[in-house]
Amino acid sequence: MKKLYMYITGLVMLFCCISEYEPNTIDKIEGLLVVEGMITNDTTEIRLSRSVKILDDFGEEESITDANVFIECDQGFTFEPVSVSEEGVYILKVDKLEPAYKYRLSINWNDKEYKSEYLSPLDTPAIDSISVESSTSEKPVYICVTTHDNELEPTYYKWSYREIWEFNADLFANAGYLNDKFYMFERHTSQNTYYCWGRDSSKVMLLATTDKLTENLIYEKELIEIPRDHDKLKILYYIEVQQNRIRKEAYEYFKNIQRNIEQTGSIFSPIPTEVRGNIVCVSDPKEWVLGYVDVTSTTIMKRFMPELRDFYETSYDCAKNILTGMALDGYTYYIYSGAPTVPNRYAPFRCVDCTYDGRGTKNKPSWWPTDHL
Repeated sequence: MKKLYMYITGLVMLFCCISEYEPNTIDKIEGLLVVEGMITNDTTEIRLSRSVKILDDFGEEESITDANVFIECDQGFTFEPVSVSEEGVYILKVDKLEPAYKYRLSINWNDKEYKSEYLSPLDTPAIDSISVESSTSEKPVYICVTTHDNELEPTYYKWSYREIWEFNADLFANAGYLNDKFYMFERHTSQNTYYCWGRDSSKVMLLATTDKLTENLIYEKELIEIPRDHDKLKILYYIEVQQNRIRKEAYEYFKNIQRNIEQTGSIFSPIPTEVRGNIVCVSDPKEWVLGYVDVTSTTIMKRFMPELRDFYETSYDCAKNILTGMALDGYTYYIYSGAPTVPNRYAPFRCVDCTYDGRGTKNKPSWWPTDHL
C-alpha cells in the first residue's frame, strides 16, 4: 500500500506539472527527481525517487540511493547524512534549528545540482492531547489529535505517526509451527503463536489549518480510523504522533496533491490550480523537480492507550470452527494430543497463529510494558 501511495503521489505531482510541457509528451516525462520530507530538528528524513512513465508498473519503484544529499545553513556549515536505506531514505541529524539561521536542502545527483530555497525554521506548537473517539458501537474508533497556537495568525499543520500494538490470537494453541519449526507451546515462553506485535506508520497526508476558524485551535483532528474488530484494539496500543507547523505555501502544495489523490475518478481527471514546489535544478533551471522542503521544528507526543480494549468487538467466532480428528486446508493444530489414540483438534490459522498472513511478529519492543512473550 505504501508503494501504491507513493506512486500515486508521484503521478499527481507529475500531472500538476504537465501544463508546462508541450502536448503529446506525457509518455516522455520520466526520470524527474521527486523529493519528499522536511528539514527539522533532531532527525531529518528525506526520500528521493524518480518519476516513471505513466504506464509503468507502480511496483517498480525507482528509489534513488546514490545521490549526495546534505543540509546547508546560511552560516556556512552543512549536515551530512548518517545513513541511506534501500528505499532511498536519507537520514540526517540536525540537533537544533537556530531561529536566526536559514537552512536548505542540497542534492547532487545524475551530474546535476538541486537546491530548495533558504528558509528560517518555524516553531511548532506542542500537541495538547491524543484521544480516542467513537460515537456509537457501529462506528469505527478514531485516534485524534488536539493542538493550539498562541499566535494570532492562522497556523498550518502537517502530522505523521507510527503505531505499535500488542494482540493475541483468539485461541491458544498448545503446539504448532513457528519459523518452520515444530514446538510444544507454553504461554510464558516466546515459542508460541498467541502473543504478537503489529506495526504501522502514516501513509497519507494529514493536514489542517486554523485559517477559517474563530480560534487558533485544532480540536480532535482524526488521524487514524480503526475498525472495531482490528487487532489494534485487543491488548495494548501505542502511538507516537509527530506534528509540524508548515508554511501556507507548503500547505497549499500538499493540499493540492491530497485533493487529487482523494478525488473520485481516475488520475487523469482535470487537475486543479497548479502549485509548484520550492526545489530547483541549479544546473538546468528549466528542469522540473517535484517536492516542497519546508524548515520547521517537530513536536512529538507518545501515548499508550489501554482504553482501546473497551472498543474491541470480534467479527469471527473461532469456537464454532474447531475440527476434531482431521484438519482441512487452512487449519493447523489447536490441541495436539501427542497420543495416537487421542484425536487432535484443529482450528483455522487465523484463530491460533498471530503471525498468520502478516498480522504480526514475535518482535516485542524492549521497552514494552507487558510481560507477555
